[in-house]
Amino acid sequence: MPDLKANYSFFWLVSVNTTLSESPNLNYYLQEIDPCSVMTPNLCQRMTHLFRHSALAIGRRQVKSKRAYSHNLMNTVIFDLDGTLVDNFVAIAESIHHAQRQLNLPESPFETVKSAVGGGYKLTLLRLFGSELAKKAEPYFVEYFNENRLHGIQVLPGAQELIETLKARGKQLSVLTNKNGEAARSILRHLNLDHLFDAILGVEDTPYRKPDPAFTHSLLKQLCAVPEDCLFIGDSPFDFEAARNVSMPCSLVTTGGHTEEQLRKETTCRDIFPSLIELGRTRLNCEPEYTAL
Repeated sequence: MPDLKANYSFFWLVSVNTTLSESPNLNYYLQEIDPCSVMTPNLCQRMTHLFRHSALAIGRRQVKSKRAYSHNLMNTVIFDLDGTLVDNFVAIAESIHHAQRQLNLPESPFETVKSAVGGGYKLTLLRLFGSELAKKAEPYFVEYFNENRLHGIQVLPGAQELIETLKARGKQLSVLTNKNGEAARSILRHLNLDHLFDAILGVEDTPYRKPDPAFTHSLLKQLCAVPEDCLFIGDSPFDFEAARNVSMPCSLVTTGGHTEEQLRKETTCRDIFPSLIELGRTRLNCEPEYTAL
């Protein structure tokens, strides 16, 4: 059996700021996300018992079991991609228009395409083409988008500055998107942002997609993180549902395809902001120099 004391410091680091006495997430972490893959259930129980009863003895601050969420206690920030960090709507709209031309269909207005984005490209096609034509449109859309996905791509105002500020504070950053994982990583690499993230997870990296909790848990395992110590930032009801399904705090921005009115109607999210700039100032106490303005 592994040495109990040798593993203690590791469990202190991953457990600090979590709800110790009542948190199912702590037990979930101990039993499911151990990166060393050496912990037995019996050892997990002993580790949990040891931590609960010795935290104060080693001079650490007491963590209240029913604490309110605070940006000072949040260790990991998970971002959506399209409409949250980047504006990829030009390439998406052009790809939709290409598919419509191939099928002799009228081109949808740009704002119609933008409002249809969310949940992955298959849902976007379904909303714009209908169930029968969506299958015919898919190969045209995918081929054109893969060749032109960087056309018109840009970082949304305040995104880079917020990411850099959070990174400088030692926060763990990641992206969870319903965009193809390879495409998401290539876009962030093109924008020179990929190195700032500890993990970038998209569809086809796993069998899941938002808002399936298995998709979010796949990312959490990579990060060795628990939901209660994270903040999910997105722009759609799919993002809110993804966070809610794992009991994770969530903030939304209206820089994607949904207005504040729509987000309040379709979700119960209370933290909705017009931009990442305002979200950073209000929710995360970030006041960087916004060079993107």
